[in-house]
Amino acid sequence: MVLLVLLSMLFEPKNNSVKAGMHNRGASGILAEPDNTIDMVVVGNSEAYTSIIPMELWNNYGYTSYVCASPEQPLPLSVRLVGEAVKKQKPKIVMLEASNINIRYDLSDGTDQILNYGLKVFQYHDRWKKLKKEDFTTRPEYTTENYMKGYEFSDEIRGLKKQPTREKKMESVAIPRSNQIYLKAIKKICDQVGAKFILISIPSIEYWSHDTHDELQRFCDKNGIEFLDLNMNKEEIGIDWTKDTSDNGGHLNYRGALKTTTAIGKYLNENNLLDNHKDDDKYSHWNEQYEKYKRRVKNKL
Repeated sequence: MVLLVLLSMLFEPKNNSVKAGMHNRGASGILAEPDNTIDMVVVGNSEAYTSIIPMELWNNYGYTSYVCASPEQPLPLSVRLVGEAVKKQKPKIVMLEASNINIRYDLSDGTDQILNYGLKVFQYHDRWKKLKKEDFTTRPEYTTENYMKGYEFSDEIRGLKKQPTREKKMESVAIPRSNQIYLKAIKKICDQVGAKFILISIPSIEYWSHDTHDELQRFCDKNGIEFLDLNMNKEEIGIDWTKDTSDNGGHLNYRGALKTTTAIGKYLNENNLLDNHKDDDKYSHWNEQYEKYKRRVKNKL
């Protein structure tokens, strides 16, 4: 165990950049954010990082948020990321995207996450070829801020030929027992730090059904979790599946993400859940990062 701990200290990237070897740079970028400046932490898989634009929430409402999502993020990792985030931040909201809740994760998956993220040598063992002198003498220092705040931009349009008239039949809608444990673990962390736990379902025709909604709603009602299902008012949000998706209905593109983010911002504002930091000098760098975000988007469109 001592050897594994020492090797983990050696193999762990010393900064949160791609160049330094950090995995999931978008999700890990929150490590570089100044302490106690992120009011909303979002976890989940690709539906989250393609559909929620923190910089639009900042520009419209002065809300500070970060999307700590990653491809096919398992629930055990979501629990781990929330736990890591609250060490430096005091979020008022923790939001989990719901599309992976019906995927079965065994409790052994949680053990794997503890090993991978508690002992970095398991996660970063492939860095042995790239070790440098400073890896032996330097402690990790996370300084690379991500001005996209975890959002992954996509301007690709691969839509359906016409709007769907009926929902896709889901193979399973029941929440596996192990997943219920992971959800309760996130709720417990939120309760400990005074954060509101919100389960959110992003508009999708691949990973949603009315039966799924009903199952999640029952679980949330029973366990004191807020459930924001944007699939229930897709028409009001204005999702156009012929133009607003990058892969025929699985994920939203930038057009769809703008609509989804607008709906989330409206919900947060109407319920007075977050503070507006627009006029706070402590957050002035967010305006600079917003300009970088706008240039990135403009150059891509």
